[in-house]
Amino acid sequence: KVYNRFPVVFDHGQGVWLYDTDGAEYLDFGAGIAVAGLGYGDPQFTGALQEQASKLLHTSNLFYNAPAVRAGEKLLAAS
Repeated sequence: KVYNRFPVVFDHGQGVWLYDTDGAEYLDFGAGIAVAGLGYGDPQFTGALQEQASKLLHTSNLFYNAPAVRAGEKLLAAS
């Protein structure tokens, strides 16, 4: 009982907007509490997720995987 829920049921999102089951539109200031601040429904992001989901979603961090290696290389290059 730490957090109370708000009286809204979200159905889908597009860009920075969320839509509830009644069709009302909300500007998403929470951005998934900074977890998914990339917006909703972006075709390139959605396509990348679908492609990766068809291969591999999660493994233990005891093992390497190609997307994690590529992400690490990009972080290293940017730092």
